[in-house]
Amino acid sequence: MARRGAPKAQVEQLTTELSESRDSATAAQRERDQARAGMTLREAQVAVLQANMELDRRNFGIANEHIERAGQRLGSIDAATLSLDEARLQALREDLAQTNLNLATDLAEQRAHLNRLAAEINDIAASR
Repeated sequence: MARRGAPKAQVEQLTTELSESRDSATAAQRERDQARAGMTLREAQVAVLQANMELDRRNFGIANEHIERAGQRLGSIDAATLSLDEARLQALREDLAQTNLNLATDLAEQRAHLNRLAAEINDIAASR
């Protein structure tokens, strides 16, 4: 009779191991998705900082391309994946979409705007 119980115990053990493996795989996928979203958030921040550098060089077209890229990167982020405030992320996306860097006698205001955008991205990244 001991032999009949052994297969049942093995099935139970293997079922438990399978369940644990699935849970582990799900957790790993979640961590991967969070890491990717975090990297994407930082890529957006780098793009804003690059825009700021190009602004100083008076390369307005390239600076605007960096702003556009930052907006695209933020647009690809699922706020829920990072447990972010969706409204805050959306407001940042809209701010980026409305940003247009151009020739001005004083670039300080545009530079300050880019610094605020980079700081907001940094705050969002730090809040996760």
